[in-house]
Amino acid sequence: QNAPPYRGAMGYAPQIDTKDEIERKSLLPYRSPYDLVKEIIEEQFQATVLSCVLENSSLFPETLVLEGAVVLQRRGKKRKVTIGGEEIEMEDDDTFGNDNVGMGDTFIVECAGEEAVGLALAAGIPISVERKVWREVSTRVRLGKGKAVEVR
Repeated sequence: QNAPPYRGAMGYAPQIDTKDEIERKSLLPYRSPYDLVKEIIEEQFQATVLSCVLENSSLFPETLVLEGAVVLQRRGKKRKVTIGGEEIEMEDDDTFGNDNVGMGDTFIVECAGEEAVGLALAAGIPISVERKVWREVSTRVRLGKGKAVEVR
């Protein structure tokens, strides 16, 4: 049988890790479903997650509807080339069968707010938030009957 193109692909036998693989991979291959989404974006879409954004999508004043967006950039196909006896890796401007999408093209993908946050955490990149939205959702925390703890 053919190997699945990625872990968890539908229609393929599940990948069973050995005890050694489990210990090496720190118990699980993914920390969250967004690690899988990031892997699919990188391996199948041949794209890089550039940034994640939270924004107010409400058309009504005084109403906050938090939504997200993810900015992706298409990568080229990696090829190994030998020049002067030295093997180097370079990106080729392959369209991967998509006539209107090439290397370096940037796309904005709208999504739910929690999806943008999850993908940003998986990709290890900061989340951009409109200043006005940040002011509306930020909350000052006040301790009740506790002693304040100094953080160093």
